[in-house]
Amino acid sequence: MDDADAYAIELDRDVAPPAYRSGDLVVLSPRAAVRRADRVLLCTRSGELLFGVLDRRTLNRVVLEPLDSERPPRELPQGDVAWMVRIVWLSQ
Repeated sequence: MDDADAYAIELDRDVAPPAYRSGDLVVLSPRAAVRRADRVLLCTRSGELLFGVLDRRTLNRVVLEPLDSERPPRELPQGDVAWMVRIVWLSQ
């Protein structure tokens, strides 16, 4: 990986089985550009962590599609987003 700032997290719960399960390692790149249809990890200003697929990002809002089809898309005001990083790799 050509990103010195990339880091991995180990999931402690199932996020979207069977794709993202407890024990999986997810590699995140804070330097990678986040574009539509990228899988991302988003942190809200209140500390909530959300995994999803970036559907839309405007000056006013961010729309995340869930990783599983059981939940509806999540729309957040841009001001509620503390940070968002691109998922670049998954080790199961």
